[in-house]
Amino acid sequence: MNYRAAFETSMLLLIVSIIYVACSKDKQLIVPIPNSGSTVAYDPTPYNLQYGSLPTPTIPSDNPLTNQGVELGRMLFYDKQLSGDGSLACAGCHVQTNGFSD
Repeated sequence: MNYRAAFETSMLLLIVSIIYVACSKDKQLIVPIPNSGSTVAYDPTPYNLQYGSLPTPTIPSDNPLTNQGVELGRMLFYDKQLSGDGSLACAGCHVQTNGFSD
């Protein structure tokens, strides 16, 4: 297995683990991070979404926003490694100051 395939497999396992943690009802869940020897404890602390004058968004009651989930989304949004060639993050085209348009 080459480096890229190993990296993609590790990222897939990490994402699946995080999704599992985020969707779990067990607040004491601890998930191992693949290939790191570390673990992540699920923290259900709610995120206080401030949307100003925009319409109130619909957030599913079975998948509330958490501080950990918002932080993960922010990290993934700015991560270049998730692009096809590892050179461009979502934020490269979807600029926050332009309302995330491209």
